[in-house]
Amino acid sequence: MLKKTTLSNYFCALLSVTSCAMLISLSGQAQEKLDLSKLEQKWLCFKQQPVKTHIAKTNRQRMQGLSFFSPSQFSTNQAIYFAYPKVGYRQFWMPNTFFPLNIIFIDQNMQVVAIERDVRASPLASTPKKDIKRTKRYRSKDVIELHHKNSWDKNLKIGDQISWCLPGHVPSQKESDTPVVQ
Repeated sequence: MLKKTTLSNYFCALLSVTSCAMLISLSGQAQEKLDLSKLEQKWLCFKQQPVKTHIAKTNRQRMQGLSFFSPSQFSTNQAIYFAYPKVGYRQFWMPNTFFPLNIIFIDQNMQVVAIERDVRASPLASTPKKDIKRTKRYRSKDVIELHHKNSWDKNLKIGDQISWCLPGHVPSQKESDTPVVQ
């Protein structure tokens, strides 16, 4: 017989983001804050403006996201990048989140396909599950979350191109047209 957490991980591979997040939360596996210092860090650039970005690559990292972070623990000049192995339909929800977020959905070429701004926080203790804010479902490769008070995505719109850049090096327009493969 498989352990409950193993079953949760197995079903996560089959379920949508929303269903998987609820399954892990119910199993008790995802009841602690993600350690951002253990995630790979890169810099994202948009119109020559960099933002420090933490990359969530595993199911557990993607499911945990920014749950349990207070606004003072996740500054307005950083982002979390949810990297997926392939394009699919993505829907995010905000359980145990204590500040609003801007959520950006991007395609395989790092072009913006959708943006939801000021997605309201939903501390689970005070919010019934049925009332937790969920984004619409978008076909995308990856997703970026930023503090809603950030200035990095202020002028970002659907169709815009973002790129990876090196710390201390902001790419020229010509360089930013070529996406970096992860």
